Amino acid sequence: MRMIPSASVIASLVLCLSEGAPSFAQTAQPADSRRSKDTPRIVPFDADHWQLNDNAEIVSFGGRTALTGTAYVKDACLLNGTIEVDVWITDEVKFAGFTFRVQSLDEYEWCWLRTHKTNGLVQDGVQYAPAFKGVPCWQLNGGPGGIGPVDVPKNEWVHMKIEILNESAALFVADMTKPAMVMDHLQLGLKRGSVGLRATVKGGVYFSNFSYQTDEKSAPVPPKEIVFPPTVLAKWQLSPSYPIPSVDVVPAYPARQLAEIKSWITPEVDVSGLVNITRYHGTAYHARVAATAGSPDYAILRAFIDAQEDRRIRMNFGYSDAVTIFLNQVPLFWGNSAFLSRNKADGDWISFNDAVFLNLKKGTNELLAVVAEDFGGWGFQARLDSVDGITVRSPSEEN
Repeated sequence: MRMIPSASVIASLVLCLSEGAPSFAQTAQPADSRRSKDTPRIVPFDADHWQLNDNAEIVSFGGRTALTGTAYVKDACLLNGTIEVDVWITDEVKFAGFTFRVQSLDEYEWCWLRTHKTNGLVQDGVQYAPAFKGVPCWQLNGGPGGIGPVDVPKNEWVHMKIEILNESAALFVADMTKPAMVMDHLQLGLKRGSVGLRATVKGGVYFSNFSYQTDEKSAPVPPKEIVFPPTVLAKWQLSPSYPIPSVDVVPAYPARQLAEIKSWITPEVDVSGLVNITRYHGTAYHARVAATAGSPDYAILRAFIDAQEDRRIRMNFGYSDAVTIFLNQVPLFWGNSAFLSRNKADGDWISFNDAVFLNLKKGTNELLAVVAEDFGGWGFQARLDSVDGITVRSPSEEN
């Protein structure tokens, strides 16, 4: 759900970002020199310390002053450190947890409870995803480090803590000795940002006793160099985005769009092969909100495969939310994995569970993935069963 930022929220975030992150060659210094290094800061719930979003309210609940909804700590700035809070949940369907390294109201890290699934048995009781362009990309993070089971007592105050260090974080719920989930690949990058609490709606979840502690003695380290497995398709060009009436539409080969593109994007590719298209385009469309105007969007991913001889190889792939795959302008596959489009019990996370066979001709072959977005994250990933006798390259590279 997108939330309308207020000018004061933006001003608070800009203050943090203007202080800047240190270079990797330097030792990190406190973002705010007025605070002692590594001193825990207890932040009372009041208007002096918190910037409330439109869906937030400070209330008296469970014998305490509490927050419900989404809010950010004023003048907070954290790269590494710890955030703690008490939470009160019920069995209602709610999504609520920590936000950190917040760059804007549209770009942040988020780790949250799916309150109706916090029985310790369901595999997605707790969830992590970054948000880009206002879209939390939860459908692109369905494996270890993206979801996990957690058992949370209901209708009582329960302590939560998240420890953040460079590219990883650990979430603790109730049990402060064993993490409920370890996120070993934070996707926003090593960026200082604001901290806060996020709940998609007001009511049903309440927060109390909030504090955070920066860890500026742990200097940031350079991100690990990505070494792609040889079978992962990691060299793509990404087109602009285009409106589409519905993700159920099967597009024709986009010859006109290809001819009109003057500048392609070279997208960042995760070690898994994932291209998170949301980073570059996002979408204002939200299929689950009936009042949302507009339509879904699609974008084109293009790669070249040079083959030494005619051969057939298998390509496994995953996508969100719908895709049409073309090889040398011939459609090979169309599928829709949008939320609730298949099995209601399925989280519809991206995977490698689909495959096509590519009949490569000797020489250069054009591979296109036309990917449409409906809700929950926009992406594509692919890998080959063999790269013997073939070379995968971006069309921008010389043959």
